[in-house]
Amino acid sequence: MSVPHICSTCRRTIGQIISGKNLRKYSAFVSLSSDPRTPAKGKQRDDYPPPANNLKARTIQPRPLVSRPEPGDALEALFEEASKKGLNEPPEIELERHIEELSEMLENRLSGKPVPLRDCWSFFLHHFGPAAWKAGTINRATHPTHLKIIAPQLLEQIMKAKSADPFSDDLPTYTELTLPFFELGILTGRDWTEMMTVLLVNILEAREPLAARQTQPLIMDLLMSWNIVCREATTEATVDISPTSLNWSYMPKIPPHKFAQASKLEQARIRKDINGASEKNINLAFSLLLPLVRLRKDGISGVALGTIKVLLDFERHGLGDSVTPDVSTLLEALLTVVHACGIEFRDLSSSALKRVPLPILQAIKDDWVVIKNRANAIVLPIMPSKRSYSSPLSGTDSNMISRRLAQAFKIRNRKAAEDSWLDAQRLPVAKLDSNDTKGVVRFVGGTLSPALYHQFILTFMGLGSPARAIEVWNHMVENDVVPGVGAWDAMINGCKVSRDAKALNEVWAKMTSSDVKPDVQCWTSRISGLIHCRAIEDGLYALDEMGRLWLQAVRKRDPNIKVSKLKEVGAISGVVKPTIVTVNAAVSGLLTQRQPAAAHRVLDWASKIGISPDVQTYNMLIRSLIREGRVNEASKLLKSMQAEEIAPDAATFVTILEDFFKDAHHQTPDELKDTVKSVFSMMEEADVEVNLHTYNKIIYLLLQANPNDMAAVAQVMEHMASRNAQPDTHTYTMLVNHYFSLQPPNLEAVRILMERARLEVGAVDHIFYDRVIEGYARAGDTSSALRLLGRIQPSRQYTSWNTLRTLLMALIRNDERNLAEELVRNTIIDKGGPIAIYEKGVEGQHKFWDLARELRLVDG
Repeated sequence: MSVPHICSTCRRTIGQIISGKNLRKYSAFVSLSSDPRTPAKGKQRDDYPPPANNLKARTIQPRPLVSRPEPGDALEALFEEASKKGLNEPPEIELERHIEELSEMLENRLSGKPVPLRDCWSFFLHHFGPAAWKAGTINRATHPTHLKIIAPQLLEQIMKAKSADPFSDDLPTYTELTLPFFELGILTGRDWTEMMTVLLVNILEAREPLAARQTQPLIMDLLMSWNIVCREATTEATVDISPTSLNWSYMPKIPPHKFAQASKLEQARIRKDINGASEKNINLAFSLLLPLVRLRKDGISGVALGTIKVLLDFERHGLGDSVTPDVSTLLEALLTVVHACGIEFRDLSSSALKRVPLPILQAIKDDWVVIKNRANAIVLPIMPSKRSYSSPLSGTDSNMISRRLAQAFKIRNRKAAEDSWLDAQRLPVAKLDSNDTKGVVRFVGGTLSPALYHQFILTFMGLGSPARAIEVWNHMVENDVVPGVGAWDAMINGCKVSRDAKALNEVWAKMTSSDVKPDVQCWTSRISGLIHCRAIEDGLYALDEMGRLWLQAVRKRDPNIKVSKLKEVGAISGVVKPTIVTVNAAVSGLLTQRQPAAAHRVLDWASKIGISPDVQTYNMLIRSLIREGRVNEASKLLKSMQAEEIAPDAATFVTILEDFFKDAHHQTPDELKDTVKSVFSMMEEADVEVNLHTYNKIIYLLLQANPNDMAAVAQVMEHMASRNAQPDTHTYTMLVNHYFSLQPPNLEAVRILMERARLEVGAVDHIFYDRVIEGYARAGDTSSALRLLGRIQPSRQYTSWNTLRTLLMALIRNDERNLAEELVRNTIIDKGGPIAIYEKGVEGQHKFWDLARELRLVDG
């Protein structure tokens, strides 16, 4: 006979009965107003009520004694009560008892007892599944807290079993798993994506001749799982979902522009892609389709894109069944996200496809062109703008103008800047005051905003075109946009870039004669600008003037103030207090101009007015000393930095690293490894986080020190892996350049590195591929170079003209003229034919076509 289950509450009661210490044979009377106990003599309590002498004493009749069972009898009675399962047992106690039973079943399985997993699932489904929902005994609001602990354990065991045998009839389908967890509100984004990940891998790895029979139920399982979770947030119940038929009427109706907005939201830690742009938040965009799935949804991008791949294959080949499920609704919804967010292959970074297995990644990569083309074929509704402008340019175009202007400034292309100004004048002007007391002036999409005005002023002044800058200024005034301190600061910085100290002083004089009061940023721009223009004495005079004006205001308010108290002085109306930012800007400029004595004079001056150096100040001084070979002085400065309780940062150690590895070429491999270990230990002791820049700097120095030994570099890579730091494109490019520079080149190491880079989507950029193609070409391995070029071209990866020229030369050296002719033909198809000599072109373009003409591979 099986022993009935005893819940935890009953067990505690039994324990009290058996102990016998808490047993009472008589009932006790408890009162808050009087106490039958007599206080100790001499310790009469003041809070006792006075004796009621005027009342007659009451006679308390003894209550009849109730016989108590012996401990053994009580235990037996409780067993009997538990075995009856309590007809009047409260629902909460009953649910807790069911959870305890399920927990014991799972514990027995883990301990090796023969408890079928199907029995555990059936028990869970019976007490917490659809039947319980319809009976009203459990729902999202009433399920016990313990269920959130036990249910995931059951799910984990089922997932392990399904991974080992995905086609088992004894295990529930993913649809059967998803439905109860979703209805109870305990389905997390991570659990669901892990389930779908396993399911997608099983579908993608199915092979003929069993593929049709295997994938048919799996694809239906995939569709039904999506069908359950893709529901409006206002939906109250899901008990009407049938596990055998699709119903997409509950799918959220999300406007496409909402997906785009979600993808642009910055997370707590802003990530950057290889071009410096903010990385798209693709997971957040896809998760809008699952509003009722709680917590984080990491990995949803991989599941969504993998589902697109599977459904596109289904459209092409079908399931070989007469019943065709509706896949168009889900497929269109997922593709709409791809189109609305403008997702490109480079956006699929390791963070977006976190924890996605290789088969899914590879399938997405192989079909990316098809996925992208199908997504772009979807026609998105045009969203009306909040403002109606007659300008043919949109808000996106104003951002585009800003990017074009920045690029023109970077390459010093005045003509491109003037063209951008012509386009900008077609935009409506934002009627905003450009004064911003916080020093932050934002771009206003779709308009010629003060921030865009400032960018044009800075650009034209920096490109040596003050007439154009004045034209922009006058355009502001004519359109009632008040030039504030931001506009003057842009003018001053433009003079700094063009190294025109005279113009800078004239701009400052005009500003001080106007009603605009310079802020600390404007003062800093003036001081650093003059030093940058080699007007060092003027720059130091400006710094002294800033401090003098502030000190005069302080002395006027408090004539007897001490120097030690200057640091505590707050803001004073009408004057600007010098800060360490201003001092650092001056010191940096002086050290760049090789004026260390003047830099130390500035620091002495700063200390006299209560400005203490910060970590950036020390970093600049240490860097200067190490570059001059004054290592001992740098070490003393580092110690004084620690004595001042200023913690060094990663930049400090990057500077120190250069000295650490300066003589590394004299060290043995073991000594190098010890040096690396000591560097990491120093940074950990200083509580400094090792970032990718530091890792790359160490790897670079190690490669320079001992090119033929990679043991120390491998140690650095292991340290990166232990800190979950993924190598970036600079790491891979640096390593591949090193392998190709060896004599002979280490092509096997290059192959292994390429395989690793391919596993991390978005880890490398077109520059990395350029270096690999060039390396293969110089090594004479033109077949590998052409193979890689053919692989990256379909994904629209940019290949530079210099790289193509290097490959063309290698083909001719190898006497592979037919392949050289094919390379030229493909280049004409992909990039266009030769350009005229008078056309500017891009870097290397003319050289490539000149070589092609010289080799008679192209006409003219």
